[in-house]
Order: sequence, then structure tokens, then C-alpha cells
Amino acid sequence: MPNKKIVIAAILAGVSTPTAAENGTVEPIIVTATRTAQTVDGTLASVTVIDRDAIASSHSNTLFELLQSRTVGLDISRTGGPGSSSSIYLRGSESDHVLVLIDGVRVASVTTGSFNWAGISPEQIERIEIVRGPNSTLYGSEAIGGVIQIFTRKGDGMYASLTGGSYRTGKASVGTDGQLGGGRIHINFSHEQDEGFSSTSSESSRFEADRDGYRRSSVGAGLNLPLNARTDLAVNLLHSSGRSDYDDSGYSDAYADTINSSGEMRLDWQASDIWSQRFVFNASQDRYESHDSWPAEITTQRRGGNWQNDLALGEASLLTLGLELQQDHGEITDNYNERIDNRAGFLQYQWSGERFDLLIGGRSDDHSKYGRHNTGRLTLGSRLGAGRIYASYATAFKAPTFNELYYPFYGNPDIEPEESTTTELGYRLGGLQASLYQTRVENLIQSDPLTWQAVNVGKAQLEGLELEYNHKLGQWQLGSGVTLQRSEDEKSGESLLRRAEKKLFFTARGPVSARTTLGIEANYTGPREDTTGFPAQRIELSSYILLNLSADYRMAKRWALGGRIENLLDEEYELASGYNTAGASAYLTLSYRQ
Repeated sequence: MPNKKIVIAAILAGVSTPTAAENGTVEPIIVTATRTAQTVDGTLASVTVIDRDAIASSHSNTLFELLQSRTVGLDISRTGGPGSSSSIYLRGSESDHVLVLIDGVRVASVTTGSFNWAGISPEQIERIEIVRGPNSTLYGSEAIGGVIQIFTRKGDGMYASLTGGSYRTGKASVGTDGQLGGGRIHINFSHEQDEGFSSTSSESSRFEADRDGYRRSSVGAGLNLPLNARTDLAVNLLHSSGRSDYDDSGYSDAYADTINSSGEMRLDWQASDIWSQRFVFNASQDRYESHDSWPAEITTQRRGGNWQNDLALGEASLLTLGLELQQDHGEITDNYNERIDNRAGFLQYQWSGERFDLLIGGRSDDHSKYGRHNTGRLTLGSRLGAGRIYASYATAFKAPTFNELYYPFYGNPDIEPEESTTTELGYRLGGLQASLYQTRVENLIQSDPLTWQAVNVGKAQLEGLELEYNHKLGQWQLGSGVTLQRSEDEKSGESLLRRAEKKLFFTARGPVSARTTLGIEANYTGPREDTTGFPAQRIELSSYILLNLSADYRMAKRWALGGRIENLLDEEYELASGYNTAGASAYLTLSYRQ
């Protein structure tokens, strides 16, 4: 654990400022795992950080490609091209068991529980922190499988880029920052569009032999203003709107309009040398309007606030106390219009000794629909040779979505939250990170096959082994990961859908000349089960291997030419039964950075 002064400074900064570790290497600081600042090496959790350099050098067009090639324990599904409905599963849990934050703001829809992964461009992202495993003790509902927090770019000089490529793809991004009085402001803009490919395959009943395109525009802006020597004010805003086409049998030219907005106002106050406080007010909105055989208008509004206190009790101890308020409003036109409030208090204590470490935390949520719910976490760590081993036990929960509570003929107002218990054993040594975990989920929400109503009938057991290794070989940066997992419905004995038992990835990036760098991404995803037809029947989706290449050529001090080839082997594969994926495709980017 970093010393007290580093912790307090990083908490107030709210950014991932590198600090020197004991071995002299540069370790990024992560804040999502404990809501306080620590180096990745000092974190008693399974974490991955994808920084700005990795994002820029990959030239990934979407968050999906970026996450898939750099994160263990992660499965993805998508019903077509980049703008289609998308899901991410962590450690075999459900897609709505993953809490998604943008600059600390909850952004998933309360109606469906899903996040619009196409709503933000990689060009607008500074870094991504992925914490695998439960974290309800700090964040409440939605964090059974883990937390993914996206931090937007807030000021690294002026930049601009233009991209063109396959499927008539076009992208443009520009951003800058500057001085405003004693503080700084930033603004960035991104637009992308493509003509795409048919979202469904010829085997689907919804198949149309057309192109299902996509377009999206987004803008981000913010302010960071020191009010005095001990107080800082920060405001961050992000807004995007888009349109995506898809196939719908009986209705030609079906499409959906989406709007996603999030904002945060944060006040950091250094009350004393050992006591820091943070006051946060945030809000997000998610709007979805479909134009097809069953048109729908869906609106989510989320408002929240929290007060966090961090007390450094000596060089080795840090106590965190907080209060949180959350108000969620969900509406589907002509179906329901509901609101749910949640109040919570949380506590966390961290202690680091010469040989042993301790983290203990607890949280109590008071939900206006189902009452009080308590969660806790205990983690013990110890030095083991030159590395560190840790063991943890944690409980978590997931409140039902608004659709599961209120949607006509499906919603069930008597449904209970999903609950989980997780045990984990982890080890970290330099660039090596290993985790062995087991999670049991009770009250799993499923649709009754006779009534189609949401009911608590399921139990699931999730277990797995994750190995991740990063190493620098000369000027080349190498990364690899192996996931072995089993996600099983305890009642039926069947595997949970769209979760592969075996996954591997490998990345390498380094110079091939004074001006040119080359990047390689290889991903293997094993077979997994899905359903097809009506009534639904189980089928197996085949395993696949994706090979992606990227390159950068430095033309001048501030100008560069980059390229990316995706699916170099032109692999035919499915992320969801009956839906197409992109074949071999190439993209070229011209970029400027001041």
C-alpha cells in the first residue's frame, strides 16, 4: 500500500497518476477497487488497467475489441455490428451483474440492466479499470461479477484524428484543454458511422439481405478548478446520440435511436493532514426509441450523491466511511412509469504491515422496494517470497431491474434481489497475476417457462482460474491471459449461455524501426452454448480465433499514420446465435497530437 501522503494526494486528484514502486518500476494507481488510491501491485483484488497508450496504440474501433484482447474472465456477445445490442459478462455472471461507471457515474439502464457499450468512443477514454469479483460493499447493487469504470480524457493537449476503412467506416475525433483562471477546462468531440453488414445470418427468421449501418456523435467537456489550497472542484459531462439499423421480420428498415448522457460534480476537501472528504453529485440518462414491429420508447434517469471520508490512521491504516443516495426512474411508454430510491452507508478499513495486509468492509442498503440489505467483505494478504498472496470472502447482491418488477405479463412485484457469496485466492508477482475463485448466486432471476413471468427460481455456481502475465522484453511489451471457468445452473446442471469454458489472449507491441511500431492481438474463445428457434433449443456456438494487427508510423513530431487489420484470418464466428460478425477488415488513421 502506498504511504499516507501518496494516498491522500491521489484521492484528491481523482486521476491515475503513476508512482514509483519499490522495485523502481512505474505502477499505475487504481481507485475503483477500494474507492481509494493504491498501486495495482498493492491491490488485494484481481484488477486490470488499460491506459491511454494501450488504447491509442491498439486503434480499436470499439470498447469490445479493446476489452476482449486485454482482460481475463470476460465474455462478450453482440447481435450484429458495433451499434447493436451488446453484453459483457465477468467471471461467468449475468451481464447485468457488472457495474459500469463513467467517471464514477452509474450508466446502465434501470429498465433492462444493460449499458450501451457503443455510446462512447475509445478516442474519448483516458483509461479503463476492471475489477473482477464482487464489490457490493462499496457500490451496492450490480457488482456481483465485477466493476468496469471508464475514465474520460480530461486534458493532454490538443489532439485530432481521422479514420476510414472497411464497411465504409468513417470516424473523426478532436479534443483540447486549456487554462481557465486558476483551473483547466477540456472538451472533446467524436463522430463515427459505417454502412455495416446484415446483422442477422441467413439461418435467422429475421434475416434481411441488407446492410445495417450505424452512426454516433458524442461530446465530452469538463472543468477542474482549485478553490483554495485544500479544496478542488471538478465537473465532467458526456453526451452521445446515435442510430443503429437492425433486421426485424415483417418490418423493413428497422432502426433504433439512442441518447446517453452522464455528468458529475465533485468537491474534494482536505479537511486536515489525515482527513480528506469528497462530495459528489451525479446524474445519467439513457433513452432508447425503436422503430420496428413493436416500437418502444424507453427512458432511464438516475440521480445520486455520496459523501466519502478517508482517514489516514497512521502510516499503515486507512479508514473510509461514506453515505450514498440514489434515485432511479424508469419509463416505458404505455407500460409503466416507476421510481425507486436507495440510501446506503458503507465502511472500509485497510491495514498494511511488513508481512500481512487486511481489508474489511461492510455496507447497508435501504431500498424503497425490498427494504434493507447488508453486504460485507474480508480480505487477508501476506507476502510470499517476492510476491503477495491474498484470500477473500465477500457477499453481494443485485436488485431486480424495472422490467423484472413492472413490465406487463413479465414483471413480478414480489421478486427478490439476487444474492451471492464469493471466495477467492489470488497471487501477484511482478507482471504475473493469478486468481482462483468460486461464486454461488441464489435467487437467480429467470423467466418461468409456463407463465413467462420473472421469478426467483435459479441458483448458479461460477468457478474459475485466471492467469494474466505482462512482461517487457527489450522495447517490446508482451501481455497474455488464460481463463478456465465453469458457469452452471445448479438446478438444471446446464451451462449458462454464451460463456466459454476456455479463453486465451496474447498481445505484443514494439518498434520495428526508428519510426514504426507494430502490434499483434490474438484471441481464442472456446465453444459455448446459446439458444435458437421457438420454443428455444440449445445449440453450441463454435470456438474461434481472432488475429488483429496494428501499426503506427511517426511521420513528424506531431503527426502519425496508424492502421489496424481486424480478423486477419477472416474467421467466420458468432457472438450470438443467428447474428453475423465482421469479416477481415482494415482501417487507416491519420492523427495529430500537440
